[in-house]
Amino acid sequence: MDRGPTSGRDRLMVDWREIKRAKSRVVHETMRYPALYIAPGAEPLAVEVRLHTKFAPRDVSGVGEGFAAMLDQTPRAIFKRSEVETPVRGSILSVAVGEAYRLGAARPPDDQYITVEIAALAPGETDDLPVP
Repeated sequence: MDRGPTSGRDRLMVDWREIKRAKSRVVHETMRYPALYIAPGAEPLAVEVRLHTKFAPRDVSGVGEGFAAMLDQTPRAIFKRSEVETPVRGSILSVAVGEAYRLGAARPPDDQYITVEIAALAPGETDDLPVP
């Protein structure tokens, strides 16, 4: 049985990581918002982020006790690491007139993206912010 680099099995091997990366890029390109990343003491940087700020209620009846508590509904922004390698906690993400967020803790990054918890700024805090 031939197990050399040209065997049928090797030719059919699929690089699942690369497929996942490609799908992630499609999602990011489709769902992105233009925004300004404003780190303390720095000029605003134009970025494109995915925002997860709205969560629909889910029917978890019959799933099991405690399941609802495990649903992650923390608002977050997903940055391309090629735009912002390491978002600074406390920075501002300005999305539109009257819509901006303060950055919190970052989750461990993957090779393309980094996810950061965000909190909406109060209406008065957004008045003087630049917008994309």
